[in-house]
Amino acid sequence: DMATALSQAQLLAFQIGRLKEAGKLHWSHVSMAKYSNVRVALDIARTCRDLLGAAGITDDFSPLRHALNLETVSTYEGTQHMHQLMLGRHLTGLDAISCRFAERTARIDNGAAPAQAGQRGPRLAQRGDTMTVTIGTHEIPNAEERYVELNHGTTRYIEAGSGYPTILVHGVGYTGGAHNWLLNIGPLSSKLRVLAVDCPAWGKGEGQLGQEYSFAYLVDFIREFQDALGLEKTNLVGHSMGGWLASLFGYESPNRLNKLVLVASGGAMPRQLQTMVEFTPPAREKVLDGLKHTVKDASVDLEALADYNFALTDNPARLAAYRNVLTHMNNMETRERYNTVRRFGHIDVPTLVVWGRNDQTNALEMGEMTHRGIPGSKMVVFDCGHFIPTEAPDELNAALLDFLPD
Repeated sequence: DMATALSQAQLLAFQIGRLKEAGKLHWSHVSMAKYSNVRVALDIARTCRDLLGAAGITDDFSPLRHALNLETVSTYEGTQHMHQLMLGRHLTGLDAISCRFAERTARIDNGAAPAQAGQRGPRLAQRGDTMTVTIGTHEIPNAEERYVELNHGTTRYIEAGSGYPTILVHGVGYTGGAHNWLLNIGPLSSKLRVLAVDCPAWGKGEGQLGQEYSFAYLVDFIREFQDALGLEKTNLVGHSMGGWLASLFGYESPNRLNKLVLVASGGAMPRQLQTMVEFTPPAREKVLDGLKHTVKDASVDLEALADYNFALTDNPARLAAYRNVLTHMNNMETRERYNTVRRFGHIDVPTLVVWGRNDQTNALEMGEMTHRGIPGSKMVVFDCGHFIPTEAPDELNAALLDFLPD
């Protein structure tokens, strides 16, 4: 019986590995494997202990030591109960623990400052068997706000859909994050598995490095995010700074990409931006004023969105980390070193370049340079400015849905 149970557990672990290699591994597969295999291993250790009789309760033999270790994993670390809850959420669409976070997250999502610096928690409104993520008052249906542990700490991402995995990377603005794509996640999820992620030093994650976040670190962060989700290859969509990171990623790791989209991306002209050089944490009114100029969808409640974004600024640790990012990115030697122009010719994955005709941050000239430099790339230009995901969301969504799905 022990040999049979052990073989079944090994086969389950082997299948998990095969799914990861095929780029089809989902977090629920990992959760089920951990839930099952810890229980199997614990049962085997207990049986071995019983076979040793009275000697089985001493630490002279390994079965008891294994059993104690496994009991710790199963109880103290909460493996059994946590994975029961996670699998239950995946199977039913009902979040068994959302009520425990509701009180502490309501203040953040209603625009008030969090009770503690760095406090976080998913706001999931349930409707029947579906989930909705709310940004301000804007609802993204059939989506979940999730967290994953990476090297720097905890990272938030918003997931929706079940097609080809597609990572969305936001721009440099201090109040930005995965929520920058609030008008894109829902429509894109009709054909894609959308993964809008907070970069380190942005959004609602926890844990920051006490050093500069280099371009090299931020690009590797995307690979680490892929690895953590068991994704061998993905589509990658980057806006502004996110497009700069995506360009570097396409140069360094084309084997990890299916398709690449650069939306008003930086990196082609190594000049400093005064908004980054002269950065000061914005007051709420400045946040609201910025949204009035960059969000063109009349259905979005800008006051509520300003509250949501401004609440993210009340985190001293994140502010310090963000300043470290700017220190690195504003250095002219760094900007020269990570200039994307010489790298464009080596990006050999299908690429779409998207630009705004009236972009006052990264001029259309940069977009045309990017398009010419990347072999076989396609380009679309919209009548808007720099913040395409919220200035021209319908046009961008249509272009991405035409280009990305295979």
